[in-house]
Amino acid sequence: MNRLSIHENRKLYLTIFLIFLGFLGFHFMIPLTHAKDDLVLFFEPLHTQYHGNYSAFLTHRYHTWSSRLVIETFTLYSVTHFWFWRLLDALMMTIASILPAFFIRRSPRILDLCCSTALFLCIPLTLFYDTGWIATSTNYLWVYACALLASYSVWQIAQHQVKLPLYLIGLVTSIYATNHEQMLPLFGTYLILMIAYLLYRSDLAIMQVLPFLGITLINLIVILLAPGNQVRYASEVTQWFADYESLSLFRKLELGFSSTIRHLFFDQLALPVLLLIILLICLMVKKTLKPIDLIGSVVPLGLSLALAYNLFQIVPETFRTFFYAQFNQYGTTFQFRHPTTWIPDLILFLVVIGVLFSFHRLMITTGQKWLFSLLFSAAIVVRMILAFSPTIWASSGRTYLFTLGLISLLSLALLEKIDKYKIKIALSYSLIGIGSLLFLSNVYILFASV
Repeated sequence: MNRLSIHENRKLYLTIFLIFLGFLGFHFMIPLTHAKDDLVLFFEPLHTQYHGNYSAFLTHRYHTWSSRLVIETFTLYSVTHFWFWRLLDALMMTIASILPAFFIRRSPRILDLCCSTALFLCIPLTLFYDTGWIATSTNYLWVYACALLASYSVWQIAQHQVKLPLYLIGLVTSIYATNHEQMLPLFGTYLILMIAYLLYRSDLAIMQVLPFLGITLINLIVILLAPGNQVRYASEVTQWFADYESLSLFRKLELGFSSTIRHLFFDQLALPVLLLIILLICLMVKKTLKPIDLIGSVVPLGLSLALAYNLFQIVPETFRTFFYAQFNQYGTTFQFRHPTTWIPDLILFLVVIGVLFSFHRLMITTGQKWLFSLLFSAAIVVRMILAFSPTIWASSGRTYLFTLGLISLLSLALLEKIDKYKIKIALSYSLIGIGSLLFLSNVYILFASV
């Protein structure tokens, strides 16, 4: 390695360390007072009912509520050791912030790390403390960060670049990630696709991926056999959907689809809008495309801005009122016999089709078209699958963390596709500014409400 490379690596490591210090400083500002689930579900029962006995607590939880034995072990330790949580949560935020840049570039630049971090900062801060800082983060942020590490390890295996420390870290973090019911099918599908790819190449590296599959299958068995999951399912059905079992497959799919797309593109979330803006810019600067090719990105962005933000009052207030009134606990008021009730779903469908069409027109190779389409579809499906469990409503907005993480990865990948250097740099610094402002505003709202 030459001196220039060593110097660049040092600057890269310093940047990562500074990002970590920034998150660590933020975590020491957080007033941890055993709020919400941190107190009610973990700290108080652990000490009053089980006298600090982790095994007894987890055994009871496994039989009466949850199969997340690995995750909740860390939750229990965190609610009694705040310093541990502050340190680990800052590390998990750092991993979730910077690792997407390593998927996009083999050797990311400092600007890549900053853009990746800025996109992560666009995720609403409420997703990290919705039901208490510790309970929420250990069950969602840590799962996401561990899944990224495990996925990156598998990614490196496929490129014959994985080293033993990364491989072992990937295996350990896959245990934590796949202990979560929402993440397991996402990571499992990723493994299956990667194994199929390696089989197609007749690549012996597949043997290194099989242990990840074994861990995933073991966690799947634990989840399926957990009596607590059945108890929780029955409880949530009673509370949220008394008639859930009578819903048709179509109704459940519509419920998952409409609730997911509506929140992503029509509830003023910053990341999905940034994705659409970056996609439009990518298409605008691509010389081989015709103006008509822009329609795929213009339609989703226009619909999102017009209905969610009501820019310049383009859309009549009566239609906006009608649009939002169609959404309810069951997704939308969709009825086959009443075509007017189809309108919200058609608008949501147009958004999805527009994005997929734009990927198709933007990408050159078939492999790229499939990769970007699969990533976007995965971002939707990972949230849609909760429609097959009533906990979709109990778990609230934090279930969107994995979806927003994938959208962040997609946005970063699209940014890399911009050929014009000046436009890419200008957009990169704009993203850094937007991410910083959004994070600071979220921090202000957080501490103003304390």
